[in-house]
Amino acid sequence: MKNEIIKLTKVKSDELPEFKTKLQQTFTNALIEQFGPSYSEPIPSDEDIFGSFNAKGAVINHIVLGEERLGGAEY
Repeated sequence: MKNEIIKLTKVKSDELPEFKTKLQQTFTNALIEQFGPSYSEPIPSDEDIFGSFNAKGAVINHIVLGEERLGGAEY
């Protein structure tokens, strides 16, 4: 197994729409897997995500292993 480093890279503003969509897909898929296909609205809502993305001091990152984006993190 080669030693690869996990790193955080900043999400660029033009990447935010795709980042948001992937975030919602991940949450929705987990809910459907756990509770069945009863969710028709994106989770979290667009309003919640954009509020979080635009919060004062918010930092939004990709989680990257080697060259592969594995997920994201916001704080």
